[in-house]
Amino acid sequence: MDIIQVCMTALYAMEESGNDRKMASALTIADVLKIALELMPMEEFQVLGSCYKLHLKLREKDN
Repeated sequence: MDIIQVCMTALYAMEESGNDRKMASALTIADVLKIALELMPMEEFQVLGSCYKLHLKLREKDN
């Protein structure tokens, strides 16, 4: 999530460049990233992260 937010901030900052084509592309990309961020299922992502950490601990314990 943080990476997507940083990308969005950087792309919106390109507005000040003065280049209309570059600005339009940046805003389009930022809008797509915003949609991706809104669609990301946070609760499920957190559960998967916890399961992966548990998997790593159990794997380490077996070795």
